[in-house]
Amino acid sequence: MKKGLITILILTFILSIFLVSANETRDCRNDCLSIKNIQTVNCSSVFLSCKEDCNWNRVCLNKCNKEKINCLKLVNSDYSKCSKKCAYLGKNITCLGGKYNAGDVFLDSCQICECGYNSRVSCKKTDFCNFNEFLNDSSKCESNNGLFQQLCNGPYFDIVCSHDNYCLCSGFDNYSCPENYYCLHNFSLSLTRRGYTIAGWKTLLGVQLGDIGICVKKQQIDSCGNGVCENIVKPGKEAETFLNCPEDCK
Repeated sequence: MKKGLITILILTFILSIFLVSANETRDCRNDCLSIKNIQTVNCSSVFLSCKEDCNWNRVCLNKCNKEKINCLKLVNSDYSKCSKKCAYLGKNITCLGGKYNAGDVFLDSCQICECGYNSRVSCKKTDFCNFNEFLNDSSKCESNNGLFQQLCNGPYFDIVCSHDNYCLCSGFDNYSCPENYYCLHNFSLSLTRRGYTIAGWKTLLGVQLGDIGICVKKQQIDSCGNGVCENIVKPGKEAETFLNCPEDCK
């Protein structure tokens, strides 16, 4: 009789733990959905504001629509990660000896990495070494001795160029960037082309530019200099790398 009672108590305890865990997971996913709904409304609000400022300019409207699509993609990605994390509440899953928790996204050199729920780290190299603000003002670029053009590569009669223009710096002609911009050489933009290509970036006429860089906005990070490389990606805060905070990330 005692053994039967003990068994019932143990099963009841396990069931209670399971129910608590299930409730926590459900509440977590509901929170994720609430955040998604708020962010989705924000994307639409920003789009409407952008649309009003365009005054029916087609190029401007296309840009607004593109920004809205990217905003919604980011919202869905965040929601997917948030929901996935809910299934692992209470489970102490980490990567690299406890340095990162499961679900953490962090920057490592010119890569963006994620600590997976299998305790493995997956990384992907970024085109512009985790910088995302470029100088898109041609006048400001050229008045500061920069070269404003597309990134071009290939033989003279089969040259292929990027869709966007960039303010180029350094190279054979020692182009430079305005104040508060950094000449980034660690970039690896891939251009879609067929057949034979020639290494190196060129002008629109196919003239070699040498070891050019791209002018990117310097990132102002309050925590830089505290001796800790705070490289985890968080909303509203720039993650540190060896390029934007060499004092902490060596």
